[in-house]
Amino acid sequence: MYRDFIKRKFPANESEGLYVTPNLGGSKLGRILNKETHIQTGDVVAFYLDSGFFGSTYFVLTNDHGYYPGGQFPLENVRSAESDGKTLTIFIGTLTGATKTQVKLGDSNAATAIAKVLDDLAFHDPEKEADLSEASDDKYAEFEGQAIDWLKLRDEVMLTIDLLHEKFQDGKLSLLEYEGKKADLLNRL
Repeated sequence: MYRDFIKRKFPANESEGLYVTPNLGGSKLGRILNKETHIQTGDVVAFYLDSGFFGSTYFVLTNDHGYYPGGQFPLENVRSAESDGKTLTIFIGTLTGATKTQVKLGDSNAATAIAKVLDDLAFHDPEKEADLSEASDDKYAEFEGQAIDWLKLRDEVMLTIDLLHEKFQDGKLSLLEYEGKKADLLNRL
Protein backbone atom coordinates (compact mmCIF):
# COMPACT_ATOMS: atom_id res chain seq x y z
CA MET A 1 0.00 0.00 0.00
CA TYR A 2 2.79 2.46 0.93
CA ARG A 3 5.75 0.69 -0.74
CA ASP A 4 6.33 3.18 -3.58
CA PHE A 5 5.85 6.19 -1.31
CA ILE A 6 8.40 4.88 1.23
CA LYS A 7 10.91 4.00 -1.49
CA ARG A 8 10.60 7.52 -2.90
CA LYS A 9 10.74 9.42 0.43
CA PHE A 10 12.97 7.35 2.74
CA PRO A 11 16.58 8.62 2.54
CA ALA A 12 19.22 5.98 1.86
CA ASN A 13 22.29 6.83 3.93
CA GLU A 14 24.38 3.89 5.09
CA SER A 15 26.60 6.08 7.28
CA GLU A 16 23.52 6.94 9.37
CA GLY A 17 22.15 3.38 9.22
CA LEU A 18 19.29 4.17 6.79
CA TYR A 19 18.61 1.53 4.10
CA VAL A 20 15.99 1.36 1.33
CA THR A 21 15.16 -1.42 -1.12
CA PRO A 22 16.77 -2.66 -3.28
CA ASN A 23 19.98 -1.84 -1.36
CA LEU A 24 19.18 -3.48 1.96
CA GLY A 25 22.24 -4.55 3.91
CA GLY A 26 21.72 -8.32 4.07
CA SER A 27 23.60 -9.02 7.30
CA LYS A 28 22.21 -5.91 8.98
CA LEU A 29 18.66 -6.81 8.02
CA GLY A 30 19.33 -10.33 9.29
CA ARG A 31 20.10 -8.93 12.76
CA ILE A 32 16.71 -7.25 12.85
CA LEU A 33 14.82 -10.26 11.48
CA ASN A 34 16.33 -12.44 14.22
CA LYS A 35 14.42 -10.29 16.73
CA GLU A 36 11.30 -9.58 14.61
CA THR A 37 10.49 -13.13 13.51
CA HIS A 38 7.07 -12.25 12.04
CA ILE A 39 8.60 -9.99 9.32
CA GLN A 40 9.61 -11.65 6.06
CA THR A 41 12.68 -10.40 4.19
CA GLY A 42 10.64 -9.53 1.08
CA ASP A 43 8.24 -7.39 3.13
CA VAL A 44 10.90 -4.90 4.27
CA VAL A 45 10.87 -1.66 2.26
CA ALA A 46 13.21 0.43 4.42
CA PHE A 47 14.89 0.24 7.81
CA TYR A 48 17.16 1.98 10.25
CA LEU A 49 19.71 0.06 12.33
CA ASP A 50 22.13 1.33 14.93
CA SER A 51 24.13 -1.60 16.18
CA GLY A 52 26.17 -0.53 19.13
CA PHE A 53 28.51 -2.45 21.39
CA PHE A 54 25.97 -2.94 24.20
CA GLY A 55 22.90 -3.41 22.00
CA SER A 56 21.12 -2.18 18.94
CA THR A 57 18.07 -0.20 18.04
CA TYR A 58 16.11 -0.45 14.83
CA PHE A 59 13.06 0.83 13.00
CA VAL A 60 11.55 -1.12 10.08
CA LEU A 61 8.98 -0.04 7.51
CA THR A 62 7.10 -2.62 5.48
CA ASN A 63 4.35 -2.02 2.94
CA ASP A 64 1.77 -1.46 5.68
CA HIS A 65 3.41 -1.54 9.15
CA GLY A 66 6.18 0.06 11.17
CA TYR A 67 8.20 -2.06 13.62
CA TYR A 68 10.49 -1.03 16.46
CA PRO A 69 11.89 -2.85 19.52
CA GLY A 70 8.89 -3.92 21.55
CA GLY A 71 6.12 -2.77 19.24
CA GLN A 72 4.52 -2.19 15.87
CA PHE A 73 1.78 -0.07 14.30
CA PRO A 74 -0.17 0.08 11.05
CA LEU A 75 1.05 2.87 8.77
CA GLU A 76 -2.50 3.86 7.83
CA ASN A 77 -3.06 4.96 11.46
CA VAL A 78 -0.11 7.38 11.58
CA ARG A 79 -1.38 10.92 12.25
CA SER A 80 1.96 12.73 12.64
CA ALA A 81 5.54 12.27 13.76
CA GLU A 82 8.30 14.43 15.18
CA SER A 83 11.78 14.03 16.56
CA ASP A 84 13.52 15.50 19.56
CA GLY A 85 17.17 14.61 19.49
CA LYS A 86 17.42 10.83 19.24
CA THR A 87 13.78 10.27 20.21
CA LEU A 88 11.20 9.64 17.51
CA THR A 89 7.63 10.42 18.61
CA ILE A 90 4.81 8.93 16.53
CA PHE A 91 1.16 9.85 17.01
CA ILE A 92 -1.03 6.91 16.04
CA GLY A 93 -4.78 7.27 15.55
CA THR A 94 -7.12 5.01 17.51
CA LEU A 95 -10.89 4.76 17.77
CA THR A 96 -10.93 7.17 20.70
CA GLY A 97 -8.20 9.62 19.69
CA ALA A 98 -4.46 9.21 19.29
CA THR A 99 -1.72 7.51 21.23
CA LYS A 100 1.85 8.72 21.46
CA THR A 101 4.63 6.21 20.88
CA GLN A 102 8.26 7.09 21.52
CA VAL A 103 11.14 5.18 19.98
CA LYS A 104 14.77 5.79 20.99
CA LEU A 105 17.14 5.79 18.04
CA GLY A 106 20.91 5.97 18.01
CA ASP A 107 21.23 9.00 15.73
CA SER A 108 19.39 12.34 15.79
CA ASN A 109 19.69 12.81 11.99
CA ALA A 110 18.08 9.40 11.42
CA ALA A 111 15.29 10.28 13.88
CA THR A 112 14.63 13.52 12.00
CA ALA A 113 14.62 11.75 8.61
CA ILE A 114 12.24 9.01 9.77
CA ALA A 115 9.94 11.57 11.43
CA LYS A 116 9.73 13.50 8.15
CA VAL A 117 8.84 10.36 6.20
CA LEU A 118 6.15 9.35 8.71
CA ASP A 119 4.76 12.88 8.88
CA ASP A 120 4.49 13.01 5.08
CA LEU A 121 2.96 9.53 5.10
CA ALA A 122 0.19 10.76 7.40
CA PHE A 123 -1.04 13.00 4.57
CA HIS A 124 -0.43 10.52 1.76
CA ASP A 125 -3.45 8.99 0.00
CA PRO A 126 -2.52 5.58 -1.50
CA GLU A 127 -5.82 5.37 -3.42
CA LYS A 128 -5.05 8.63 -5.24
CA GLU A 129 -1.61 7.35 -6.20
CA ALA A 130 -3.12 4.06 -7.42
CA ASP A 131 -5.64 5.98 -9.53
CA LEU A 132 -2.85 8.04 -11.11
CA SER A 133 -0.71 4.99 -11.85
CA GLU A 134 -3.62 3.14 -13.47
CA ALA A 135 -4.22 5.95 -15.96
CA SER A 136 -3.56 4.42 -19.36
CA ASP A 137 -4.53 4.81 -22.98
CA ASP A 138 -7.57 2.56 -22.36
CA LYS A 139 -9.00 5.29 -20.17
CA TYR A 140 -9.04 7.58 -23.20
CA ALA A 141 -10.24 5.00 -25.76
CA GLU A 142 -13.45 6.89 -26.48
CA PHE A 143 -11.53 10.00 -27.54
CA GLU A 144 -9.83 10.42 -30.89
CA GLY A 145 -6.87 12.36 -32.29
CA GLN A 146 -6.22 15.76 -30.72
CA ALA A 147 -8.63 15.26 -27.80
CA ILE A 148 -6.60 12.38 -26.42
CA ASP A 149 -3.44 14.46 -26.56
CA TRP A 150 -5.12 17.26 -24.60
CA LEU A 151 -6.37 14.87 -21.91
CA LYS A 152 -2.93 13.32 -21.51
CA LEU A 153 -1.41 16.79 -21.27
CA ARG A 154 -3.97 17.80 -18.63
CA ASP A 155 -3.23 14.69 -16.55
CA GLU A 156 0.53 15.23 -16.85
CA VAL A 157 0.19 18.87 -15.80
CA MET A 158 -1.89 17.90 -12.75
CA LEU A 159 0.62 15.19 -11.81
CA THR A 160 3.47 17.69 -12.21
CA ILE A 161 1.67 20.16 -9.95
CA ASP A 162 1.30 17.41 -7.32
CA LEU A 163 5.04 16.69 -7.56
CA LEU A 164 5.82 20.42 -7.25
CA HIS A 165 3.65 20.52 -4.13
CA GLU A 166 5.66 17.64 -2.64
CA LYS A 167 8.89 19.55 -3.36
CA PHE A 168 7.36 22.62 -1.69
CA GLN A 169 6.41 20.49 1.33
CA ASP A 170 9.97 19.12 1.43
CA GLY A 171 11.36 22.67 1.47
CA LYS A 172 13.04 22.35 -1.92
CA LEU A 173 10.85 25.10 -3.43
CA SER A 174 9.78 28.40 -1.94
CA LEU A 175 6.13 29.42 -1.97
CA LEU A 176 6.82 31.97 -4.72
CA GLU A 177 8.61 29.39 -6.89
CA TYR A 178 5.82 26.85 -6.35
CA GLU A 179 3.03 29.32 -7.19
CA GLY A 180 4.93 30.65 -10.22
CA LYS A 181 5.57 27.20 -11.68
CA LYS A 182 2.01 26.11 -10.93
CA ALA A 183 0.58 29.20 -12.68
CA ASP A 184 2.89 28.65 -15.66
CA LEU A 185 1.72 25.04 -16.01
CA LEU A 186 -1.95 25.96 -15.69
CA ASN A 187 -1.55 28.71 -18.31
CA ARG A 188 -0.34 26.09 -20.79
CA LEU A 189 -3.69 24.35 -20.59
